[in-house]
Amino acid sequence: TEYRNSDYGYLIHQKTIGAHLPSHYYMLKDTNYYTKLGLSQNASPEEIRSAYRKVLLKVHPDVNSKEGATELFLNIQEAYTILSNPTAKLAYDAKKIISEEEVNPVSIQPIYSCGAIRRLEEPQVVYALIDVNTKAEVNPNQETPPLNIVLLLDVSTSMKGERINTLKAAAIDFIKELGPKDLISVVAFNDHAKVIIPSRQHMESRLIRSKIQDLTAKGGTEIYQGLETGFREIRRSFESNKIHQIILITDGHTYGDEEISFNLAKQAAKLDVGISGFGIGSDWNDKFLDKLAALTGGNSVYIQKPEQIKHFLEQRIRNFAKIYAKNTLLELQVAPKITLKSAFRLLPEVSELPSSSSFLSLGALRYDATQRVLLEFLIEPIAANVDEAILANGEFIFKIGTGEHKLPLILKRSVVPADTELEATNPEILQALSRLTLYRMQEKAQLDIAQGNHKSAAKRMQDLATHLLAKEELLLGKTAIKEAAYIEEHHKFSSNGQKNIKYGTRNLLLPPSTKI
Repeated sequence: TEYRNSDYGYLIHQKTIGAHLPSHYYMLKDTNYYTKLGLSQNASPEEIRSAYRKVLLKVHPDVNSKEGATELFLNIQEAYTILSNPTAKLAYDAKKIISEEEVNPVSIQPIYSCGAIRRLEEPQVVYALIDVNTKAEVNPNQETPPLNIVLLLDVSTSMKGERINTLKAAAIDFIKELGPKDLISVVAFNDHAKVIIPSRQHMESRLIRSKIQDLTAKGGTEIYQGLETGFREIRRSFESNKIHQIILITDGHTYGDEEISFNLAKQAAKLDVGISGFGIGSDWNDKFLDKLAALTGGNSVYIQKPEQIKHFLEQRIRNFAKIYAKNTLLELQVAPKITLKSAFRLLPEVSELPSSSSFLSLGALRYDATQRVLLEFLIEPIAANVDEAILANGEFIFKIGTGEHKLPLILKRSVVPADTELEATNPEILQALSRLTLYRMQEKAQLDIAQGNHKSAAKRMQDLATHLLAKEELLLGKTAIKEAAYIEEHHKFSSNGQKNIKYGTRNLLLPPSTKI
């Protein structure tokens, strides 16, 4: 059970898997015998004994003084007694398969960019594409979890005219679509914030229309003022069985309050409060809104024309009606000598996730939609006497009503000689990587501009246009051509072009049937 190489603790035989799961992993009371010991179902007798000894060192009452330690110790003993007896293990496996088919509501399916990891002398990149699906069918008689929603409306001077008029009409229509048990509050903000409609279930339609129609555009933009007031409204009516959402609609930048806004988003995430960002026009800060929403499992949307606001709000209402788990968390412990370079949620909406965090918030899990996550790992050179690499482990945590459902995750690959011929990459992950490359090209072009290298940025836009046209993305390809010319002349992106290309290439990551 010892490490094959003490300098590469992440590169181990399967017999030591149990030793590398997070310590809290052993404290779960709702897992099966295998997950109690940190094992896969095909574990050998030696692996079972090894894992049992490792877990025992953590949970024995002599070393674990926490409440429930004795019960946990007895649970571990029970798991080992069954799994170490071949006859009892066979009977348990058969029963477990039937039980999981009947009651396990969620399935997890990872696929990798490679069939195995080659033993190279330089670092290499491996991708893992993970699909999460509900096994439950949509029950038309099932009651939708009640909503607790804050509409956070930017009423700064830049919203004057068509924007604020369209926003007010869309907000009124949105509120009309809510159910009798749903809570709604409306907060208007500029350089101050004001609760226009306090959190409540029922309100006369005429009064709603009157309060929203009275809104006027004036003042500056301080998004934190609105966020803090909206979050306070959410908490005023907070109940754990509800779906809590802040929908932020803005057309401008906020200055000096970005970090406190991010801190508030982190507080919201701890309470499973999602933040969605709608950016209108070309002058809002996409990087800020992307990060703010991603911290809570939400996403940001680029709204080119004010009349699109209504469509996106209607889409939110439809999605709320199909929620199975109000939030999904991926707790991921990356092994030593491995770096998580990037993380993307590709479905149901595209969002770049903070790869530096050990908790990734993926947002709500719907009955009708897959959650898809793409993880990019950088692996340091592998020692010669190692034949299996654990990339990362952890668990998915699904917040369902007032409870949780948890599923373990172990990402690993066999290690083979450098000249080994591997099977072709799975077409689905190959397509995802191909389209991610297009998104990365515009990211690199933006970085070039920030570093003062406009010639390189223009060249990247020309290359991006070539790839887009080859994929028959004609409109986006023409936009990239125009942007290349604009960069050559002005040494920067145009506001509209930058957002069109960023959100256009990001939208390519969605399957054709789900594109916005």
